[in-house]
Amino acid sequence: MLPLILLLLLIGLLLLVVEAFVPGGIVSTIGVVLIIISGILFVQDYGRTAGMIYFAISAVVGFVVWLLGFLLIARSLALKPPSTAEPAAGGDPRIGAIGRVVQALRPTGTIELGHRRCAARTDASNTEVPEGARVVVTGVDSSYLVVEPIDSEEKSQKSV
Repeated sequence: MLPLILLLLLIGLLLLVVEAFVPGGIVSTIGVVLIIISGILFVQDYGRTAGMIYFAISAVVGFVVWLLGFLLIARSLALKPPSTAEPAAGGDPRIGAIGRVVQALRPTGTIELGHRRCAARTDASNTEVPEGARVVVTGVDSSYLVVEPIDSEEKSQKSV
């Protein structure tokens, strides 16, 4: 009978750990019921005094297992908050890149850097930069790249 008692106790403790992954209380309730059944069987086989000691020990062990399940296992699986680190020295690597306008900037539109399309805007609100014009990225503002039109002779800027 002792193997059955220990098996019920171990399954009950395992279900307490599983509760960390499947919240709601049902799994841990089943675990507690199995631990109580194992205690009742222990009392029947070994007497009331030994049964009370068994209940006390299994209650302490059950609580510790449940607590470790939540504090250690669930905590290690929790999502980490996003990093708020500042960009590396030198800023955004797109600054200084040369692109081509694919949707006229009035003052916002779309540019192509390399093979990637990006939302962009100009600093001059009264100037339109036509489709096909070359621009250089001068900054980043929210979700827009800030650009300025460049002359075709200007070769000192870097390309993406």
